[in-house]
Amino acid sequence: MRTILILLLFVPLIGFSQITVIPDAKFEQALIDLGYDKKLNGKIKTKKISEIQHLKIDNLTIEDLKGIEDFELLKTLNCSNNSIKKINIGDNAYLTKLECIDNLITSLDVSNNTALEELYCDYNQ
Repeated sequence: MRTILILLLFVPLIGFSQITVIPDAKFEQALIDLGYDKKLNGKIKTKKISEIQHLKIDNLTIEDLKGIEDFELLKTLNCSNNSIKKINIGDNAYLTKLECIDNLITSLDVSNNTALEELYCDYNQ
């Protein structure tokens, strides 16, 4: 009975502590430098990034943008001049402008990005 009570007390907390994994340290450092995160630990609270609308993270030698899918309200993304191989922007429904020039991208799926108006992806693989 005591175990059930303890579980019932902690279940509501699970929904309030959503975390986004940011495995690329340079990507996370950029978020720290922009004031969205405080500690380089491979994760960030989702609520800290879910309302960001504009993100400029170019020229930082970032290799992986895993976590970008949780930037729910993102409208513009400039990640040019990095070492990114793939970008998963399928969940970024509000994205209107993407600049990913001079990376290592071999394919880019923008079929779910119906709001996309500007796409700059020259000088990739």
